Formats: sequence, structure tokens, C-alpha cells
Amino acid sequence: MRMVYDAYILDDHKESVDVLLKALKPVENLHVCGYSLSVAQAREQILPLKPDLLFLDVEMPEVSGLDFLQNLRAEITWPMRVVIYTAYEKYLLCALRAAAFDFLLKPFVQNELETILNRFFMDPPKPDEFSHQLDKLSSNLTSYKSFLVPTAIGSRILKPSDIYYFEYNKLLRCWFLYPSDGTPIRLRRKTTAECLLNQLSTFIQINQQQVLNIEVLDHLEGRTCFLKPPYDVDTRLTVSRDCLNELKILFKTL
Repeated sequence: MRMVYDAYILDDHKESVDVLLKALKPVENLHVCGYSLSVAQAREQILPLKPDLLFLDVEMPEVSGLDFLQNLRAEITWPMRVVIYTAYEKYLLCALRAAAFDFLLKPFVQNELETILNRFFMDPPKPDEFSHQLDKLSSNLTSYKSFLVPTAIGSRILKPSDIYYFEYNKLLRCWFLYPSDGTPIRLRRKTTAECLLNQLSTFIQINQQQVLNIEVLDHLEGRTCFLKPPYDVDTRLTVSRDCLNELKILFKTL
């Protein structure tokens, strides 16, 4: 086991960097090899420095932390673990932690940082871990990115996590969106199932008329989907035989 590990900080807020630098300074077996307030500078520094631990802000003006990691992906050839250093609301962290990264919520207290560092020292990063974790993080964060939904009367900005399922109305020849508030939204007529499926990796077509957000699937009985509230009482979606196997595989991976 190595005696000293290198850490790097990327955050566009100088005060956040300073707070973290001060907290990390007393840690004997961790050396802060650099920090940056800009993505461009960080890219130039991280590749030659090859840090073992990266503290990364999520929301930055130039590019998101996730996009920064994706852009560097092919060039990260060494084991590195990432701590998302974020001011995101706490309800997001459950989904983010499922990606097996570590997370430090701003403003943090010292024992939270110590817990993360102890976990790191006990189990340092392994080869190929970075790419595997990035895939999971990318998938989970996508659930919270808002996007524009083309409705029959204009547009609505929604998060994928607010959407339960889409259903095609053969009589009206258009798709309807069923959101978490239970009031269906009629979509623009030119909207296709392919457009809906491209919005989120957890959207899956379960039959010719319905596209389901698998994150709202409570359980599956045979080919019948039982959803979470508010669609847990009267809504029963039936999976076609062709789609059943794909749904089971996706459901198990979440």
C-alpha cells in the first residue's frame, strides 16, 4: 500500500477550493498536487499529474463536471477515484451514491470528509474502475437533467424523474405523457416513440402504444407492470412478449 496519495481539486468557486484545501492540509498521507478554477486549466494539469483522487464540482460555467470526465475518459489511463464536491440538494445524493462514487456535500463538516478519506485509504482505486463508475454516474445523473417536452400547445420543461410513462392514443393519433402529478399531457403530433426513448436510458418501450420510465416500476407480475404512486391503484400496463425479456434485464440493473 502506498504511503502518500495525490489529490486534485476542480471547482470554479475559489472559496470552496480554499475550504477544502484547509481541511485536507493536515491529512498526512494525502498530498494536494494541484487545483484549478477552470476546466481548461484542469485538463492541462490533471493528465501529467495523474492524481489518485479528484474532487470535482458538478455545476461549472464552461462545462458540467460529468461532461468534463466524459471528455477525459480515453486519456485517464491510471486508477483514479472521483469525489463529487457538490452543492446539489440531498435528495439527489441517493441516486448519485448508487454509482459507487464518493460525494461531499457543500458545506461539509470535517467528519464527513474524514469518512470519505478513510474509505479511500482502506480501498484505493483499482484499474478500470474509473470507466465503470463513470458509466453508472452518467446514467444516474441523466435522470435529473431537465429537458424540453413538445406539447400540443407549446412546450414543457420536465425532469425525466417526473415522467411515469407515455401512451399513444390511436384515435387522436398522438402520444400522451403521464407525469407524477397525474394529469396527462398531450404531446405534439409529430412526436415519435424514438424521440421519447432517446431522452433517457431508463425509458423503455413495453408495447406498441406505451413507453415506460422503469424507475417508477414498483414490481412486475407476469407481464403486468405495477407502478409507484400516484399510478399504483388503477394503472396496469401490460408488457408485450417481445419486450418482456429486455424489461427484466433493465429492471435488474437499476
